[in-house]
Amino acid sequence: MRRALIGGVVGTAALVLGPVALAGAAPGGAFVTGSGNTYVNGFYRTFTVDARTAPDGTVSGQAEVQARETDDTVHLAVNCLVVDGNVAYLSGVVTQSTEDPSLIGNTSNFTVEDDSPDMISLATRSSSGPCSDSGNRQAPSLTVAHGNITIHS
Repeated sequence: MRRALIGGVVGTAALVLGPVALAGAAPGGAFVTGSGNTYVNGFYRTFTVDARTAPDGTVSGQAEVQARETDDTVHLAVNCLVVDGNVAYLSGVVTQSTEDPSLIGNTSNFTVEDDSPDMISLATRSSSGPCSDSGNRQAPSLTVAHGNITIHS
C-alpha cells in the first residue's frame, strides 16, 4: 500500500497560475534554500527547496520531495513565500508527481524552520489558496536530518 507523499488533506486543490506578489515579502531579499532528509512512518523522505522573492515582489522557485520507500517524487513550482523570522511558509503548484498524476495542478503548502535543529512540515494540498493566507500555514513537525535549511528575510 502506498503512503501519501504530500499529505492527505481532504478537499479539492485550488489552481494558482503564475507568480504571486506578496505585500509582506521583502522585495528582492527573502529567500529559502535547503535540502535534507526527514523520517515519516520510519522511512526517509528526501527534500530540496529553493525559493526567492524578486525585486518586484513576485516569488519563484522549486521544491521536491521523494519518498525513498516507494521511489515516488512530487515536484512543485513555488509561487508563494512568506518569511516570519526563522520560519518560512511556502506554496506552489504540483508540476510532476509519480505518486499520483491527479495531483498535478494542485496547490501544495509546506513550512520550514531554520533553527537548531531545522524543521519541515509535510506538504499538504490546499483547497483555499497559497501560503499568503494564514489559514493555510502549519507548524513544522519533522526534524531535518543530514541537511540544512537557510532562510533570509
